[in-house]
Amino acid sequence: MMRIAVALLAVLAIGQAEARLSNAYWNTHGQGVVQNGTQSGKVATWLKGDTPLDVYIAEPANAKPIAAVVIFTDIYGFEFSNTRLWADRLAKKGGFLVVIPDFFRGDALTDATRNTSAVWRTRHPKDRVLKDFTAVLAELKKAYPSVKKIGQQGFCWGGGYSVWLSAAGAPKIAAAVGYHISAVTAADIDAITGPISLQQSDPALDNSVNETLYAYIEKTFKAKRAKGIPAYTTFYKGFPHGFSLRGNLSDPAYAKAASTAFYEGVKFLKARLLPPTDPISRVVALKNSLLKSAQSAVAQVVAAPKAAAPKAAAPKAEAAAPKAEAAAPKAEAAAPKAAAAAPKAEAAAPKAAAAEAEAAPATKP
Repeated sequence: MMRIAVALLAVLAIGQAEARLSNAYWNTHGQGVVQNGTQSGKVATWLKGDTPLDVYIAEPANAKPIAAVVIFTDIYGFEFSNTRLWADRLAKKGGFLVVIPDFFRGDALTDATRNTSAVWRTRHPKDRVLKDFTAVLAELKKAYPSVKKIGQQGFCWGGGYSVWLSAAGAPKIAAAVGYHISAVTAADIDAITGPISLQQSDPALDNSVNETLYAYIEKTFKAKRAKGIPAYTTFYKGFPHGFSLRGNLSDPAYAKAASTAFYEGVKFLKARLLPPTDPISRVVALKNSLLKSAQSAVAQVVAAPKAAAPKAAAPKAEAAAPKAEAAAPKAEAAAPKAAAAAPKAEAAAPKAAAAEAEAAPATKP
């Protein structure tokens, strides 16, 4: 009985601490703004049976999308308008099929119940959520067979899954982007083996990832990049937990920070889910392809004396060389044009983001 009492007191203490922290951020920094707008997606039931699971689906202009992004929400769940509008925008700007599963099955928190999150988390354990995610991936591939690669985005509660899904042994995704993540440890950061980008609130203001843990993330990610793992993190100084999704977009500073975080996520996922379309990426892809062909040809020549058919590799290497030489000038000629086009594209993005921010009305709950 004593152990049970101690455990209950511990849960209560954690809940009260989280409530004080949450209230402080919401009251001081103006978080919790609900965005008004017309949702363009649709709701479907993908997992049926005794425990059905609904999903919100935002489709891109492409009728046969080749890449998808699954969003893990914050504690406010898949019905929260801000998250759905984000998904609609991600589908439009990124060209992805975007899916928001209702992992909570209607048990999302509200402003009135958010101080019970410590107990609430026990109702949604990680092993069940990952099992649901695996089932969602299967349904996604069945419903949209054109999809070849799948990425993930996560906010707050869902940001923890951005980290966990980037570890070895997790359900396979091509890349993850976490926004103001929570509930992760240094060991979770160590376990990352896949592409990940973290768009973080100011660690001086957000105890979900405090300054000590954030410094460890930066140090660890630098070491991972040295080993070829694309792991990046950016923090937005002066902006608290939830800034990208629940910030007041009528405030120019919040609108700019949220827009920057959004487009950083789009850029990171596009680079890993979609084939290159911009001129610079095409040149780089061509260069890498030619380099790979040349390396393969050289390797075949070197290995030829030991191979069963030693004379077969040399003609291939000789045939590949003229093609590589012929293609190289084209790549070099395209590079200046690509370089000239890049600044214009980059300059246009903030203007588009600002226009969207001005067009998005907002009300406080």
